[in-house]
This record gives sequence, structure tokens and C-alpha cells, in this order.
Amino acid sequence: MISSGFMFDAAEGWGHMGGWAWGWMVLAWVVFFALIAYVVRLSSQRSSDRPTALDILSERLAHGDITVEEYEQRRAALDKPTR
Repeated sequence: MISSGFMFDAAEGWGHMGGWAWGWMVLAWVVFFALIAYVVRLSSQRSSDRPTALDILSERLAHGDITVEEYEQRRAALDKPTR
């Protein structure tokens, strides 16, 4: 019989993609996109765990690496709005 090119053929039904195959294919795509969303979410959480410049500056003051005057100058530079 000549196939019309569509997935459904009256003589052959749904062809090789019958019954459970459609369900498994949909499930595979759902799992695939859920995995992509999980990886993106995980990578965005890791970037937010990094210390900010102010955190590093405060640690340097706490460790005695810089003086209070240096801390205040550098904090003022960090608080200054950028263009």
C-alpha cells in the first residue's frame, strides 16, 4: 500500500509508534526538559554562593590585612554607583 506520509494510515494504524511508544516518548521528553531545568537551577545557585566584594573586604578587615581607614575608603568606592 502507498503511504501518504502521515503518521496515521487507515490500513496500518499508527505504524511503528503504537500504544505505549507514544507514552514513553512523551515521558522521555518531560524527563529531558526537567533535567535541563535542574542543571540550570543548580548552576545559578552555585554562582549566588560566591562571596561579594563587600564580604571579602570585611574578611580582610577582620583578619587585620587592612586598616579601618582603608576599609572605609574601599567600601565607599564599592558603594559608589557605576555609570
